[in-house]
Amino acid sequence: METNKYELRSLQQDEIPTLLDHLDAVFGAANALTGLRGAPRGFFEHHWDSDETRDPRGCFCAFVGDGEMAASVRVYSRSVRIGARGTSVAIGGIGDVATKPEHRGKRLASRLLGQADVFMADTAKFNLAVLHAGPGVIPVYAKQGWASCPFNSTALSVDTLLLAKDVDNQSTIQAMDLTNSAHLSAIKATYALTAPSILGSFERPSDFYWTQYVGTCHDPRRVKTRIVYSQATVNLANLQVGECIGYAYCEAMRHDIARAISAYESSGVVHNPINILVMDLFAGKVATVADDIMHMNPQTPSQLRKTLATLLSSSLSNIIGPFLPGHIPLQAIQVKFIFPSALLPSEVFEAMSATDMDSSWTASEYREKILDEGFMFKVLHPFTAAVGNEGGKDIEVSSVEELKRIFAPVAAGRSIPFAMCEGVFLGEGADVFGFFKSDRF
Repeated sequence: METNKYELRSLQQDEIPTLLDHLDAVFGAANALTGLRGAPRGFFEHHWDSDETRDPRGCFCAFVGDGEMAASVRVYSRSVRIGARGTSVAIGGIGDVATKPEHRGKRLASRLLGQADVFMADTAKFNLAVLHAGPGVIPVYAKQGWASCPFNSTALSVDTLLLAKDVDNQSTIQAMDLTNSAHLSAIKATYALTAPSILGSFERPSDFYWTQYVGTCHDPRRVKTRIVYSQATVNLANLQVGECIGYAYCEAMRHDIARAISAYESSGVVHNPINILVMDLFAGKVATVADDIMHMNPQTPSQLRKTLATLLSSSLSNIIGPFLPGHIPLQAIQVKFIFPSALLPSEVFEAMSATDMDSSWTASEYREKILDEGFMFKVLHPFTAAVGNEGGKDIEVSSVEELKRIFAPVAAGRSIPFAMCEGVFLGEGADVFGFFKSDRF
């Protein structure tokens, strides 16, 4: 079929169900090799309904024949933290890039991305655009002017017995309830302590975004847990100044859990660990409470060690425990927690390790770095931001090369205080660029 047979245009309001059906057809189909299904319709429906900035004008589609949708590209409207002062910059996130197999090879996605570029630059007036590409298509996007800004994730291999040694058994762990004003206030304050210092992370503009976009997920492939840790108080409305608090949102793929259990039952060995994605993981110590508005201070290294151990241990049990047959102990299953390295840098683990000279889950032997080159950017309109490695000097960001200067790890001779942990300073090579999976688009 010739490319001029396609109509490329913005989505109409009454075509949203057609878009969701299209995404389900492209992504929800079973993989021919593994038999596993991809993201279902509900996943994309949630991303639409729970996004208060959704705009059909920013969703570009190719139609053919009697209204069949052949390809799609969606622009997500967000704000991102850039520079040493955490400057807020308007950014468009490219997602839902989907072409049906029978319509591939006709450059439909490329043409729709071109329309999205015009929309982001001229209509939405975004300064930046971002997308995440798999390794095989990074060169494809590079040809369209996108440039990669790699960042590191950390894989923490968990020894459940070592982790259990640091669990705070006097604390309270409860399910996160973002419809509860006390939960929401405490969680937002804990997040606000550290998140603004992690460059490249999205701002969370409203309670609706928190409760709906972050707080819910409609994807049966994923096993999720959202929990809150409090040092003493059960009712978060009664948190006291000086009390430690933290929260975790983690998830794993259901088929990974089933595969690990099957491998153990057949051979007694799990060759591939279960990867648990850390979507959010934050901690703090209550500094002030007034009229449901809280502010947090950093925890000491020993406090943070307990908080994180309790959150990770509980998350692991919540995710894997319900699937384990009674004859398989939890410690038999290998697990890796994956999180942005900027969220918990090496300096934090070193400080936590120094609080106990015994063997610990915080030791460097349990951690490895994973380089993700898939985050790609375009500068649509120049803007000004400060470069931390250059003494906070303002520069004009007109290309991704300037953006890389801002996102670069801490330079030699410089140190930056880390917001979540008292007395910890990030030194040469520490990551400052990261992205939280709970904001995925």
